[in-house]
Amino acid sequence: MSVRGGDIREFKVNGRELEIAVQTAATITTGGYNTETNPTGNGNIAQTKTRKLAGFEGLVISTQAETKDFEFLQNIWNDTASVQIVLSLVTGEVYSGSLYPSGELSKSTDTGQVTIAMKGKSFDRIA
Repeated sequence: MSVRGGDIREFKVNGRELEIAVQTAATITTGGYNTETNPTGNGNIAQTKTRKLAGFEGLVISTQAETKDFEFLQNIWNDTASVQIVLSLVTGEVYSGSLYPSGELSKSTDTGQVTIAMKGKSFDRIA
């Protein structure tokens, strides 16, 4: 039986490993194109293709006060540079890319968790 999905095993930002919250299920996008297909007036098909960004969203990080994880992430959100991301899954799949922060960065005072999204030109499977 093959494994089709599962937990995220490792998440690194510029080589720094951050702790993933238990049972986090992020959505990964590998870039390419979005396609919209519609009928034309004479019954043919018309397609519109637009580029889509690669990356991930919905990744929940458990921040640690001792290692200043939230401040580390906030500095990335404050900057305009991309960061190198490596995301490893329990299935053995590994994704990597140079990504930019996307959306708001906020931390729950209850759990210390931060939900992040990052996008860029490519986020490719390397293993």
